[in-house]
Amino acid sequence: MKKRSFSSMVLVMMITMIITLTSSNVNGGTTEVAVTNCIDSDGDNYLTDGTVTYTNGTVDMTITEACTDGTYSLYSTLTEHTCNGTNVLVTATYYCDDCTTRTCGTTRAYRYADTDGGNFSLVPGYTNYTIEIKDDEATVYTTETGPGSHDYCSTTKDLREYYIDSRKISLEYPTGKLTSTTGTCSKTVGPAYSCISLDGPDRCGIACTDASSCGGYSCIASAYCLTSCSSDDDCDTGEGYTCDTSKCTKSTSSAAEICTGGSDEDGDGTVDYGGIDTDSDGDIEYKSGCVKRSVFVKYGDSSVSCPKRSSYQCQSLSDSTFGTCPSGTYIPQDSECSARLSVPKNEQGFFARFLAWIIGN
Repeated sequence: MKKRSFSSMVLVMMITMIITLTSSNVNGGTTEVAVTNCIDSDGDNYLTDGTVTYTNGTVDMTITEACTDGTYSLYSTLTEHTCNGTNVLVTATYYCDDCTTRTCGTTRAYRYADTDGGNFSLVPGYTNYTIEIKDDEATVYTTETGPGSHDYCSTTKDLREYYIDSRKISLEYPTGKLTSTTGTCSKTVGPAYSCISLDGPDRCGIACTDASSCGGYSCIASAYCLTSCSSDDDCDTGEGYTCDTSKCTKSTSSAAEICTGGSDEDGDGTVDYGGIDTDSDGDIEYKSGCVKRSVFVKYGDSSVSCPKRSSYQCQSLSDSTFGTCPSGTYIPQDSECSARLSVPKNEQGFFARFLAWIIGN
């Protein structure tokens, strides 16, 4: 009984091997099936619609070949049937430029190109594709190109990044296979980063609405901050930042250059000395603050708290005289003005100059 069962198993395996013989290629596959009485009217010729008749078991079958126009692509599809002898039915798929001329090929390959150069979450990109179809002589006769998948925000935190895996090169994917990965921007780049939705591919970035939150860099499309620069245009020039070796930096003038008068010399809305603007021209006509022995020890308006033995006074810039402060608008001293809080000797009063002579200054 066991011997008969083993023989039956061997017989089934042999029949299976004979009935179904398959091979595959990148054009969709070629299938061979064991039949009887196989007759093909046109042979392996995809230029004509042939007819194949065969017997499958006890049932007589007839297949008429046909080419189907492509609906969503540049190529059409033809399923070609032929006979290998009289006992094997061969079925193969071909890709054709159209069903009229039937310039057909046997290989379809996807070539991808990533516009951002790879798995880079800080650069928005497309994975464009080109489909190449080759004929029997490996000559490319038709192609189809277009934009493929693009990087996008799956959530406000996560970026789905598409790129080409160059480790998976094959006949079907000669430049590598399309793949993707999803990462949380704050983890893959830095804690300040989130996913920035743009008109097109998305990216990780530091969110902004204007340059004030970008630390000297420009805010792009009111969406994300630049983090490096190639020119001054990439920097917050309104706040005095310029590009220096890929970094936006703010240059500061020396105190000697700034602290020379009562004007707003660096355009930041402040003046070299705190004082009173009496004619609303943006420059001061009087220095104001706490004066001790004809020397300013602290600049300020009438509300300034003066140190002991000093008093709130004004000094005219036109004739260097001290006195009661006139009415007008107080303009604070430039924070970058680090010069000593004193007036030049030729602008000091007689007693101040006399005291300086006594103590040797």
